[in-house]
Amino acid sequence: MSWLWIAGLLATADVLLVGLRRSPPARPLRLRTPAASGSSDTLDILALGVRRGLGLRDVVALGARHSISSGSALAEIVALLDRGIEAQDAVRQSAISPQTSLGIVLAALASAVNSGVRLEAELDRVRADVQLLDTNATAAAARRMSVWQSGPLVLCHLPAFVLVGVAPTVLPLLRSVSI
Repeated sequence: MSWLWIAGLLATADVLLVGLRRSPPARPLRLRTPAASGSSDTLDILALGVRRGLGLRDVVALGARHSISSGSALAEIVALLDRGIEAQDAVRQSAISPQTSLGIVLAALASAVNSGVRLEAELDRVRADVQLLDTNATAAAARRMSVWQSGPLVLCHLPAFVLVGVAPTVLPLLRSVSI
């Protein structure tokens, strides 16, 4: 019966290893789902403002008023635009990372303002890029997750399976066979 205690301890260790482990790094923003460095609500609010025909300053101000996670950074961009700084420079000087989906969208919209391209057309073009970025980040996170799960599997599940499933079957057979 001592092997059952060992199996129980291994199962407990597995629960502790999985439960106490830090989660993998957060993935970048998507236009439809929340993520670490902002949220989809911010991007959806910006898209709504663009679809309504607002200018870049008004779109960013709308996002600043209604965004929970990125409101202060967007308000900073609005303040820079109000001081007469060009759109691309204002986005570059903000606290929003250019590697996040929100940063990519804002940089593209600022570029559209400077080049004279319609904001709506630029938003549609950038949406596909942002979705591809998110798909790649999700695939990379899935590859890392398989590595994270191999430790508890090897250290806890497999030994517990051997002790509970295989040992009770093999031990009587070994006792009955004399060499």
